[in-house]
Amino acid sequence: MATAPDPLTPADHNELDSLVTTLELSSGTTIIFAIAPESGPNHPVVEQFTSVVNQEAFSEEGFQVRNFFYSQDSLINFLYRLNPLDQETSVNTPAPSRPLIMAFGIEQLEIPRRINELKRLNVGRESLFERDMVLMFWLNKPQFLDEFRLRAPDFWDWREQIVEFQTHPPLAQLFYPYLDWLIAQNSYLKFSGVMQVQRQVDIFLDQVYISLKAERQKLVVDSSDARHLSKANLSSPSIRVDQLERITQDIDSSSNTKTIPEKVDLAKAIQDSQYSVILGDPGAGKTTLLKYLALHFATAQRDDQKTVLAGEANEDLGQTRLPVFFRIADYAERLATQSDLSLQQFLREFSQQWQGEFTNQTDNELSNSPLNPPILGDFDSISPQNWGVRGAGDFDSISPQNWGVRACFQSFPQDDDPPQPPLIRGEPYSKSPERAIPRSGDLGGSPSLKTHSRGAKPSQLCRSDNTTTIFEHLHHKLDNGKCLVLLDGLDEVFNQDIRQQIVNQIEEFVNEFPKNKFVITSRIAGYREVKLSQRFSHFTITEMEPEQVERFLDRWCIAVEKAQRPDASQYYWQQEAEHQSGELKSAIAASEGVKRMTGNPLLLTILALIHRNGSRLPNQRVKLYELAVQTLTEDWQLSKKLPGVETVVLKESQVMALLAPLAYWMHEHKPSGLVSEAEVREKLAQIHGELNDEDPDSQSVQWQINDFLLRVRETTGLFVERAPGSYGFMHLTFEEYFAARYIADNDVSEILDIINSHRYEARWDEPILLALGYLSGNPKRINKLVPKLFKPLDNYQPRIDHGEIKIRKASSKDVVLVWPVLGEDSPVSYQESPSVLQDLLFAGKVLADVNVNIKIRARVIQQLVWTYLGLDEDFEHETIKELLSRLREIERFNHKGEVIRCLQEAANTRKLSEEQWVKTHLASLYIACGQPGETLVSGVNDFVQQLVNQAEPKLFNNLIDLVTELGEEMTPALEATRQLPIQDHGSQQAIEFVTALSYIRPYEYDQAIGMLEEINQNSDSPINGYIARAIATCSLKKEEYDDIPF
Repeated sequence: MATAPDPLTPADHNELDSLVTTLELSSGTTIIFAIAPESGPNHPVVEQFTSVVNQEAFSEEGFQVRNFFYSQDSLINFLYRLNPLDQETSVNTPAPSRPLIMAFGIEQLEIPRRINELKRLNVGRESLFERDMVLMFWLNKPQFLDEFRLRAPDFWDWREQIVEFQTHPPLAQLFYPYLDWLIAQNSYLKFSGVMQVQRQVDIFLDQVYISLKAERQKLVVDSSDARHLSKANLSSPSIRVDQLERITQDIDSSSNTKTIPEKVDLAKAIQDSQYSVILGDPGAGKTTLLKYLALHFATAQRDDQKTVLAGEANEDLGQTRLPVFFRIADYAERLATQSDLSLQQFLREFSQQWQGEFTNQTDNELSNSPLNPPILGDFDSISPQNWGVRGAGDFDSISPQNWGVRACFQSFPQDDDPPQPPLIRGEPYSKSPERAIPRSGDLGGSPSLKTHSRGAKPSQLCRSDNTTTIFEHLHHKLDNGKCLVLLDGLDEVFNQDIRQQIVNQIEEFVNEFPKNKFVITSRIAGYREVKLSQRFSHFTITEMEPEQVERFLDRWCIAVEKAQRPDASQYYWQQEAEHQSGELKSAIAASEGVKRMTGNPLLLTILALIHRNGSRLPNQRVKLYELAVQTLTEDWQLSKKLPGVETVVLKESQVMALLAPLAYWMHEHKPSGLVSEAEVREKLAQIHGELNDEDPDSQSVQWQINDFLLRVRETTGLFVERAPGSYGFMHLTFEEYFAARYIADNDVSEILDIINSHRYEARWDEPILLALGYLSGNPKRINKLVPKLFKPLDNYQPRIDHGEIKIRKASSKDVVLVWPVLGEDSPVSYQESPSVLQDLLFAGKVLADVNVNIKIRARVIQQLVWTYLGLDEDFEHETIKELLSRLREIERFNHKGEVIRCLQEAANTRKLSEEQWVKTHLASLYIACGQPGETLVSGVNDFVQQLVNQAEPKLFNNLIDLVTELGEEMTPALEATRQLPIQDHGSQQAIEFVTALSYIRPYEYDQAIGMLEEINQNSDSPINGYIARAIATCSLKKEEYDDIPF
C-alpha cells in the first residue's frame, strides 16, 4: 500500500528537530516564535510538531498542549484562566503538567487590538515568567517579528528561539488565515464606548450577545384548492422569480390569502429559512446578527465542524457553511463606475486580489489592479466589511473596524505605527537582555533572522495545484450549496436605481446558486420602495423584551469586570457585576423615557456605558447621544488623570465643530458611510479654514487636521479608519447625530430649507428628528420653526361627518389621500394630495420626539385622529397601524392625556357614524395600553364599562380584530399592570380580561384560552358573557389556524 508523500522538506525537518531539542532542554517560561506560511493547527508542520510533543516518551513531565486563538480571546486573560486564583487562599492553582500554549492569529488582529495585546504582554511579562510553561507564537511572515521587537521590547528580549519553515499547507487549507481573520474581526465588540471604563478592554461578542426576536409576516392560503401552494413550495431553493410570480398570481386568483404575524427567535428562523431578509431600525442589531453568524460559521468551518454551535448555550445554527460576508454599499460604489458589473464578477475580482496576497505578488502588481481597495469579505469567506463601507451596525450596532486583507495578512504597521527598519537576514535573534546593542551582522540595531541551508528550492515548496484559483474553489462551493452569503445594508444604497439594480443582481445570483443560504439586512425605512422577491422570508427585528434587557445587562457587567480584572476570582467578578447591574437596572426603571430606549441594543449599550462612567441617564434620544459623545470625548480621558492629558484630549466643542459639517456632507454625498483619506482631509481642512479664516492649503491647517484625525481616532473612536485609507463614523447613528447638530446650528429659515429638501427621504428621518429634538431645548426657536414646518397641513381639514377619507395609489410608490370638505356651491366636495399623508405622518413623528407648543400639538393630534376615523380600513391596513402608532407614541412622549381626550371628545359628538364611534373606543384602549400604570387601568375600565353598557356586538368583534393585529404591542404594559396591587376587584378583573384578549394571535391562542378560562371560573360579573364569547372565538381561530397548510 503506497504511503502518502512527506509534505515537509528536508530543511523543515531539520528545523523541526531543532525546535524539539529546544523544548526538551527548556525549563521555566520559554518563548518561541515559529514562522510558517498560512500557519494554523492543521498546517503540516504544526501537525507533525504536535504529534512529536504528544508522544509519551517526549519528556518525563509531559506537555499539556493547548491551542489559543487571538481571534477569540486575549492571551493574558486566557493564561490567567489556565491557573485560576483560589478564592480563599489567593494562590494560583498549578497545572497538572507543563502547559505548551500555541498561539495563532495575532497578525490578523486589527491594529488597535494587536497593539494592546503586545503592550499587555510587555507589561505582564514578570508574572508570565513566574510560570513554568512554553509560549509558542505561530506567525505567517517573518516581518511581523519587528512588531514584537518594537511593541513589546522587554518581552521580546526573553525569546528562546526563532524557527522558520517554508512548507505551505494544501490549497484546501488556504482559506484558514482568512477564516481566522474573519473570526478576529467579528468576535468582539469594537466600540469605543466599551473603553469608557477604567481602562481599555475587549468585550467579546459571545459574552454579551442575546438572541433577538423578530416578527414574520407569513402568507397563508385559506382555500383547500390552493393547498399545493404551501410554504414549502414558496421557499423552494429551485424556484425562480418568474415562477414565483406566477404562483403568487395563482394564489390571488384561486383563493383568499392573508398575512399572519408570527413572533420567532431570529437565529432559529434563519436556520429554518433558505433566503432571509432582516429588517430593523437603526441600532436594532442587524449587523451584529450578521457578525454573530459570520463568527460562528467561520469558526465551525475553520475547526472542521459539521454543525454550527453558537454561544454559551451551544445554539444550533445548522449545517456548517463557508461565510461570504460583505457590505452591499461596497458593491454599489463599484456599480457607480462600472454599471454592468455583476455580483458574481464583483466577487471574482476581489477573490483574485485576495489570492494575490497569498501568491506574493508585488505591491506594484496589486496597485495596477482596478481593485486596489482592500477587500473585506472573502469570496469564499472574504468578508467585505472592509471594502469601503461603514462598518457598524449595531450592536446592529456596535460595529467592528474593517481592515482589508492586505492589512490583516501582511500585518504591516500602519499610520500611527512608528517607522520600522527592514529585517536583515544574517545572524540569528537570540535571547539576550542587551537588545539595544547591535550584534554582528545587524544594521542600525535591527535584529536579523536565523539563516538556514534549505534542502529545496522555493518553487519546490509551492502547492501542486497552484494553478487553481481561489475563485474556482469558491465557485465549486457555491455550486454545491456550501456557502452562507451575508449581505449587509441594502438600505445604505441611496440611489434607488442602483438599489433596484442590486436587487436584480441578488436575485440573479440566487438563481445561479440557489442551494446556498442567503441573509440580507436593511433598515425598515426605504425598503418598501425597492425590495426582494417573495421567495425571501422577511423578518422584522422587534424591540428587546424586559427579560432580554436584564439578561444583556447581567452579561455586559460581568464581561466588563472580567476584562478589567482578569486576575480576579470568579467570586469577585460576580459580586461586582451584580452590584453594577443592579444599579443600572434601578436607574432605567426610574425613568420611563430611559426605559423606552432599552429595547434598542445600541442605545442599551450606550446607556450601560454612560452609567458605568457615573453619569445620569437621559430620557430623550438626542440627549442620550449628546451624553454619549461627551463621554466618548472628554469624560473618559480626563477621568484617567494621566499627566498632560489636557493637551491630548479633544474637547467636545472641537469634535462638534469639525465632525458636524463633515457628517452632514457625508450623509448627503456618501451613502456608503465611507470617505477616502484624501477627501476627509480636504473637507476637514475646508471646514477648519472657514471656522478660523485660514487658508485650507496652508501647512498650519494641514498639521492641525493631521493632529485632529489622530486624536479623534485614538481618544474617542467616533470617527475611525474603517479600512486602510478610508474613514467613517463608528456607527451610522453617530453620523446621523452629528449631521443633526449641523442642521440645528443654522438659522430657522435655513433649517426649514434643509428639512424641506429631505423630508420625504426615509434616509433623512433620523437626522431631522434628532435636529428638532436638539432644538426643543430652545422653546423660542422650535416654536418659530415648527409652524412653518407643518404649514403643508394648514389646509387639511377633512369633514369626516360628510364622507369617508380614501387612499388612492397613483403608482406603486405614490399614495394620494382624498378627503371630504365643505364646498362653496355644493354641500360636499373632495380634495386630494399626494403628500398630505406623508406630511401628517411626519408631523406625528415630530410630536412623538420633540417638545412643541401645545396649540401646534393639539391641531396635529386632531388631524391624526380625524384621518384614523375617516379611513374606512380595518386594523390590518398599514396606514391605520401607522396612524395609531403615531398617536400612541405622542401620548407616551408627552404624558399629557391629550390624545385620549381628543378621542373621547370625538366619541361624544353625535356626528360620528356607529363604525367611527367604535373606532374611537378601540383607539383609546390601544393608546392607554402603551405603558403600565393608572392611565392604563382607567382606560381599560372605561372600555370594559362601554362594552357592558352598550351591549354592542360590533364593539366586541372589532376588539378581536384589534388584538389580532396589535395585541402583541399591548401585552407588555397589560402584564406589567397585572402585577401591580389593584384594590378594586372590578378593575383587576377588567385588566385580566383585556390582557387575556391581547394574546389572541398565532402561537398564543392556548395562552389566551387558559387565561380566559381561569377568569371564568373565579368570577361572577357582567363580562362573563363576553368571556365565554372570547373563549369560543379564540378556539375557532386556533382551529382555523391549525388547519391552514404551511
